[in-house]
Amino acid sequence: MQPIKFVATSSNYQRCGVASKIIRYIFDHDLHTSFILEVADTNSKAVTLYKKLGFKEIARIKMKDIKQSGINNLLYIEYVKTKYYLKGRTKNGIK
Repeated sequence: MQPIKFVATSSNYQRCGVASKIIRYIFDHDLHTSFILEVADTNSKAVTLYKKLGFKEIARIKMKDIKQSGINNLLYIEYVKTKYYLKGRTKNGIK
């Protein structure tokens, strides 16, 4: 498993496919077979993007100070490369 520490897209480039391309590049070039992200449930654009890319929720942690943080829950989501995805990969992760 490989955590993805931080992903952000400038508002000028949101909804242009930049984040999708970056994450797919990581999937294509990293030898790990699973990746985990932490995302605030209130970040609906990010949650939608990650689900579209195939991430699945594995844990949900309720925040204590909802009013102060503006976040209800932290979601932990995971992407696991399928055998189909891995088929054709070489040792360095490049087709």
